[in-house]
Amino acid sequence: MKISIPELGVLAVPDEFKQLFTKESELSVRHAEKSPPSEVLNALAQSQIVVLIGKFAYLDGIMRFVHRHDNIIAPNPTELSGSNRHQRSRAREEQKRNAIARLMVAVKNDKLIGVIECPDCNGLTDWLNITEFNPHREPFLIPLRRFFRILTDMKRQREGIFIRAIGDSITVLPHVYAPHDQSVVDLLAEHLIIDSEATRVLDMGAGTGILGFVAAKRGAAKVILTDRSPNAVENARLNVQRLGLQDTTEVRGPADLFDNVEGEVFDIIIFNPPWILGEPKTLYDEAIYDKEQQTITRFLSQVNDYLSPPGRLLLIYSDISHSTGEGSLDKLNELLQQNGLEIVSQWQKNRRSRILGSRERVYLFEIHRATE
Repeated sequence: MKISIPELGVLAVPDEFKQLFTKESELSVRHAEKSPPSEVLNALAQSQIVVLIGKFAYLDGIMRFVHRHDNIIAPNPTELSGSNRHQRSRAREEQKRNAIARLMVAVKNDKLIGVIECPDCNGLTDWLNITEFNPHREPFLIPLRRFFRILTDMKRQREGIFIRAIGDSITVLPHVYAPHDQSVVDLLAEHLIIDSEATRVLDMGAGTGILGFVAAKRGAAKVILTDRSPNAVENARLNVQRLGLQDTTEVRGPADLFDNVEGEVFDIIIFNPPWILGEPKTLYDEAIYDKEQQTITRFLSQVNDYLSPPGRLLLIYSDISHSTGEGSLDKLNELLQQNGLEIVSQWQKNRRSRILGSRERVYLFEIHRATE
């Protein structure tokens, strides 16, 4: 998809953002220093596409204003369809995100077009999964919010993220889900017990590797990290080197589920699967969305083959797709029963959900083979 804009030329639109453009979409280019933030906000509320140019500090100011007043650009929850308040809240958050995403910037050769005094963003296109055109050769549009996220991700890659549970920092590569909210890591760290010097641990879907690193720091004899994403595998290997855990921690993959550990058994298997029902649209989404719970279904049908006789599965899961009426926790319990597994302990943390726009409950389940 390409759009001709008189002030900027012909610009491509990545597939990820095509749904923001309709035949009825009105598009305007605005000089940030000459456009009152309230006018930009009103334009977004009216489903307009706004492309900003001008001094970067003014773009930053408009973005902050829009976030502070984002309730104006989303409908009242009572106006939305949905059988319960969680469904309506989720729909409202999605509409709010789409409205903010219509505030855009133009990019060419890792630089913003028409924007001056912009921070260095060399390597910007490496953080975008664009395959439908060559982003190094063609100018294109992206949401300003995505640009700011990439700037943050670049900083995390350079400087690392300090993780309280291990007392050290890790780096995060493009397209790997960052543990920016450490509540999940803290939940595992609070309840993970390594009760033997011979303990073998598997961290499934390891991402950056952080959950496996908690086990390694606690004294596990061997920790295997595996993931199906090539980006995550590379990221985990870098973090193993960064943390000096080469003697105990091994990264394998990319591979699907247990493909890289055939014939091996583990005393502890840690899995933080995607827990929101839905279709992933980006590489980041693959860590969050599980279509029809296919991933967790396949995992639980195989996990018994890889647990030692007294082994434990530590499964992290959220109630997002349960509170919306989709019954994900009920399905999870059915799957456990079908595969001869049972929950012996559970702990939880409440946190704000970026998907629901309200609170979600994140569980840590300790799961054993069911007793006869």
